[in-house]
Amino acid sequence: MKTIMTTTPKTTTRKPRTSKAKVKLPPNPFLHEILELVSEQKTKVKKIEILQEYRDDSLTAVLIWNFDESIESALPEGQVPYKPNEVPVGTDHTSLRREWKQLYHFVKGGNDKLNNLRRESMFVQMLTLISHS
Repeated sequence: MKTIMTTTPKTTTRKPRTSKAKVKLPPNPFLHEILELVSEQKTKVKKIEILQEYRDDSLTAVLIWNFDESIESALPEGQVPYKPNEVPVGTDHTSLRREWKQLYHFVKGGNDKLNNLRRESMFVQMLTLISHS
């Protein structure tokens, strides 16, 4: 007597693919907009794609300063005592995209001749100009 095995086909429930429209940032986006878009991505590949798409010198400089372990900050650790700029946006503001070339003042080996009090006041001034409430 032959035994006949019957198998039932496996059924899997897959979530239907939803086509997400690719978010497109405006030309010359703020660095925080790029980094927010990167953080929303689920995979490392997608994060890299976004970083490559919006790559520019200011973004590269900020990422190097934050993630390159050979870079040492010349600023003291802790909270920075600054107040956000309360004037209307566009009147007395700037952005890291414009100010990134000044970052060398704030790392060891960048501008070691600058005294610490001047360096710290320059940093506070830069943060005040790029921030808004």
